Amino acid sequence: MVKGKKWRGGPHHSLWSRPIFKDEIPKLVQAMQDDGLTCVLVENSKGHQWYMQDYPIHAKAIREVWGISLHQWPRIMDWILINDPFGCE
Repeated sequence: MVKGKKWRGGPHHSLWSRPIFKDEIPKLVQAMQDDGLTCVLVENSKGHQWYMQDYPIHAKAIREVWGISLHQWPRIMDWILINDPFGCE
């Protein structure tokens, strides 16, 4: 089992996922950057590719490690694509 990253306070295990508010997303993204994650815009079906340093990784692995549900992921990706915190352009 993968040990999850702690990027916010409060309980980390529950029957449902806690909502991720707009003011928490920048904190999450900064913690991802500090951990060596990068999101790059590419020409594929999704429009982006995640990297851990120089190695491509799947979004599922990121969600598992950071404790993000499948339903929370689109909101985070929308914020990333709009605000471009990784300098994708």
